[in-house]
Amino acid sequence: MRDRFFAPESTLSRIAKRLALMVTLMLSCVLAACAPSMTQRIKVTVTVEDNGTIYTGSAVQQWTCTETNNALGGMSIGGCDLKAEAIPIKIGDKGWAFMLLSSNEQDGFDPEYYPGAIQAGRSKSNPKQPWSVPFEKAPMFVRFRDLNDRMTVELVRPNAFSQVFGKGVALVSIKSEPTNDWLTRGKIKKTLPWIENIRSGPFDYSPPKSPDEILTKVSRENFKWGL
Repeated sequence: MRDRFFAPESTLSRIAKRLALMVTLMLSCVLAACAPSMTQRIKVTVTVEDNGTIYTGSAVQQWTCTETNNALGGMSIGGCDLKAEAIPIKIGDKGWAFMLLSSNEQDGFDPEYYPGAIQAGRSKSNPKQPWSVPFEKAPMFVRFRDLNDRMTVELVRPNAFSQVFGKGVALVSIKSEPTNDWLTRGKIKKTLPWIENIRSGPFDYSPPKSPDEILTKVSRENFKWGL
């Protein structure tokens, strides 16, 4: 039986999405002022409020964009080498939210789009300045009704945390800043120990038409990439 976390995708669809990915990553490099083999490291902090009580989760993440000799001015269009974990946020006794390595809901679950998504809101003139990611451009969030059962995953929309976690719970901010701190490792494995047992395979990157459809979208790479 095919793993329900994956769904088949046509060859033409994969090619079209790969071309779109190349353009997105190229623009991501431009925005971040990528140079040949330039490594960027950022700290991302997610803040959630529960009726006046503040909870945060954070991670230090990294990507390396490699310049290539091509007709697009030497910019890398082959992708960025991402090393990152998803960000878990414990909301008191109401459970955990996870900000995935993904794009926003409109652009899909592909984890390779993450560098572009997390840089939304970054200053073009001063890329070293901290920035806030607009909710409509933010990576996707999920939660598990039961942390031990990956089939209980649910989509959590940035502007609708209260629908999942209860009245008074809201996403406050997603803030990013350049850093030289060590990469975050092991938080996801500690929180979701079964994540290592999910096999790799083809993804279905299209946005979910219903919260239940997320079961066919989420992969291990949405939680851990390059580590």
